[in-house]
Amino acid sequence: MSIKGNHWPGVNTPNDSSDDYAGVDRRNTNEYSNSNGANTWRPLQLLNFYRLLISGGFCVLLLTEGRHSLFNEVNSAPLVLISVSYLIFSLLYFWTIAQRKPNFYRQVTLHIVTDIIAITMLANYSGGFGNDIAILLAVAVAGGSVLSSGRNALFFAALASVAVLADTFFSHTVSYTHAGILGVTFFATAGLATYIARRIRSSENLAEQRGSDLLTMEQLTRYVIQRMQMGVLVVDSNNQSRLLNQSTREFLAIEDNDHSDCLNRYPALKHELLRWQEDQQYQPQNIKIRQGAIELIPRFAQLGRKKEKSSTLIFLEDNTALALQAQQLKLASLGHLTASIAHEIRNPLGAISHAGQLLAESAKINKNDKRLTEIISQQSKRLDKIVDNVMQLSQRKAIHTEAIELNDWLYRIKKEFCQNMNFAEECITIISHTSPQIAYFDPSHLHQIIWNLCTNALRHGQTKTKTSVPTNKHKTTDITMRLDTDGKNYLPILEISDQGAGINKQTLDKIFEPFFTTSHSGTGLGLYIARELCNNNQAHINYIEKKDTGACFRINFADTRRHHQAA
Repeated sequence: MSIKGNHWPGVNTPNDSSDDYAGVDRRNTNEYSNSNGANTWRPLQLLNFYRLLISGGFCVLLLTEGRHSLFNEVNSAPLVLISVSYLIFSLLYFWTIAQRKPNFYRQVTLHIVTDIIAITMLANYSGGFGNDIAILLAVAVAGGSVLSSGRNALFFAALASVAVLADTFFSHTVSYTHAGILGVTFFATAGLATYIARRIRSSENLAEQRGSDLLTMEQLTRYVIQRMQMGVLVVDSNNQSRLLNQSTREFLAIEDNDHSDCLNRYPALKHELLRWQEDQQYQPQNIKIRQGAIELIPRFAQLGRKKEKSSTLIFLEDNTALALQAQQLKLASLGHLTASIAHEIRNPLGAISHAGQLLAESAKINKNDKRLTEIISQQSKRLDKIVDNVMQLSQRKAIHTEAIELNDWLYRIKKEFCQNMNFAEECITIISHTSPQIAYFDPSHLHQIIWNLCTNALRHGQTKTKTSVPTNKHKTTDITMRLDTDGKNYLPILEISDQGAGINKQTLDKIFEPFFTTSHSGTGLGLYIARELCNNNQAHINYIEKKDTGACFRINFADTRRHHQAA
């Protein structure tokens, strides 16, 4: 497969109309009579070149002093006139072949008829077909038979036989037996030439079909590699990039055409490649190209012989898909476990909660014991919420990804959140571009993620001067939603920040762990569920430290171009 640089041509249907024998009967098609293929007209051009040599040779022999064994008469005026005319026709036919007018079939007939007439007249004025000139007539019949169909070949043989018989009848230079033998020779030559031409055409058709199949397979291979979700990168013996597909460009954020030194831009990938080249038993480690990017799994394969320093084929696989599969298996196992636990927990939990309520309604209970019943009720609700969250996480439904226009989406969820939380809309600020920002995400998942982040911002993001539960009179901006694009890949990102004190650095590494919380009323599953939902939609959520805000969480959405390719 011939590939230059990083050129990936589109898949085009092979066009065989320019070939001379494309597996069709050209006698009954306009393609045969009006073919513009160079290979079709080239044999006719070669035959005319042979005609030019013969006619030119006749002229030289006749204009040279002395006798020649081919002619019985030398410098005869008719022979010179016939030879010069034959030469002029040969030159004229070069022009008709170049102009492709008349069509191919008519030109073949015209050329062979001219050969038969000219050679017959030369034979007649040079002593008849008793000399070697009869061989030229057989060559003309053979040439016409190769370029024509079977019926035309018989016509040329018959025409040559009639010319010999006519010369014998009028000049009596040869016997009728000799003329008959020449006629049989012409028909045998025509039949043999036609058979050989058919076999040649059949072989050409087969070779052309094989070539067309190979071309189709080559284009299909290029198309498949180009559309693969897995990155494909080929580097030479000097570790210079020679070929890469579109997925590799997206993974490595390569936008320019000069990609030869792309390994030098990513030391982690080059380090894994060098270690593998030293020891091919080495198992490459997962790498992260840049901060916030997806994790890639590199795989290497050598092209060529092992003893030679040859090129290397690099496969780059997005670890998100594998992590998603592992997560699905984990959630499936967790679902079976939590289904059993929920049945065992909720029955006694309901009994405890109900008993606490009855105890609280008793008239004989004192104030201190009533406080204990409140604790029982609060902790029962908290435990019930934990069970609900775990059940929701383990029994998650299938993902239904849709194209979401984030600008309108944020304003709708802002209005819904403020209405449900009795929160002033002025306290949530949305910063976005005027141009549409499209993200591929499950709408219910994105709704749950943003709702959890806004709830955390509302709970933990209040400054000391603010009340814990804002009202409609609260005009200070507490939550900021900023919609922007990644500067390198132009991918949509969403940041949700508050005005609180932020997250302590000692607990920063644990915020996405399940059941980790700094609130007495929290379950510790909000951020964990948000991260799992992002991973399932091939997005990423991270905590970003900023000086002018409190806690800030950033969501990096998946590349929309890959969704277009997969569509």
